[in-house]
Amino acid sequence: MRAPVVGPVRQMEQEQRAADDAGLPWTSSFYCPAGLEGAVCHHPAGRGSWTSFKRDYYRWLTRKAAGFDVVLLRYAAYDPFQWRFVRDSPVPVITMHHAMEHHELWGDGRASIRARAIGERLLGPLTLSHAIAHAGVTHEIALHERDRSLGPDKPVLVYSNGAFYDDDCVVPAALGDGPHELLLMSSKYSSWAGLDLLNDAAERSDLDFIVHVVGQLTDEQRQRLSRDPRFRVHGYLDMPAIDALVVRATIGLSTFAIHRKRMSEGNTLKVREYLRAGLPVYAGYRDVFDEHFPYYRQGETDFGAILAFADEMRSVDRRLVSETTRPFIEKRVVLQGFHERIDALLRARR
Repeated sequence: MRAPVVGPVRQMEQEQRAADDAGLPWTSSFYCPAGLEGAVCHHPAGRGSWTSFKRDYYRWLTRKAAGFDVVLLRYAAYDPFQWRFVRDSPVPVITMHHAMEHHELWGDGRASIRARAIGERLLGPLTLSHAIAHAGVTHEIALHERDRSLGPDKPVLVYSNGAFYDDDCVVPAALGDGPHELLLMSSKYSSWAGLDLLNDAAERSDLDFIVHVVGQLTDEQRQRLSRDPRFRVHGYLDMPAIDALVVRATIGLSTFAIHRKRMSEGNTLKVREYLRAGLPVYAGYRDVFDEHFPYYRQGETDFGAILAFADEMRSVDRRLVSETTRPFIEKRVVLQGFHERIDALLRARR
């Protein structure tokens, strides 16, 4: 990754910590620009163009891979250097996917991004054909990648996002007597986040509520939210400031337009962060929880339904939410199960 993004580094540090705690032979590495520090970070020798950065990355990865049994490679859309690495890797490669790349690129709408989508449509299947398996944060994504790969069907694996539990992860509630306060977080609000659908739903509703919107907004998004005083725009916040909002919130909100990426299943980190803190979640897509799970509700973008769920959750104990959710999202549990599936796959190939 050439741009400095702190979130993915923190996630991979937690992954490495989970592997160490479980005693797993697992190494998480992040090749990233100088200036972004972390225990999992590796930096290029010098500064250069995108091409030189990619070339140096795959040279470094080829050297490192030789000392391992398998590489789990975070897939990069339309990357000819990646195709060559997967084809020539000294060890088997499993591609890891967080989205249906072609659909996501095509849905962006900008001409330059759609050009990349066309390139990915041509190059992606060639790259995928050289992997031994395809992993996704959801089963739907993993199946999609398998289906667009050339050649015979490859095994599919699910490696869902997880949250690292520690002793003080639960954020106690201090709810007021006024309207429900709802928390919506995102690094940025792409079309599939469905912020516009939430705006539409608010315009149809005269119910009393407050939605705290955290994250980067476009000028257009900010202007539209400013027309409804029930939306409170906060922009980027650090974790203590976010926790201060979690204290006041009845529930957390997640994505409402995942269908714009031709998906029906989601697996976002923010949902896991909400639930680990003890905050129930309302969203517009299926996650790993079944329909009877009490603290995650899939529903329409409708404030009547959202606030009805908030009514149910107002008096729930935060620690109960966090501990009930833990078997589904605890990073150590998720990683242990995924490692076992990779080990079984490699054994079957011997």
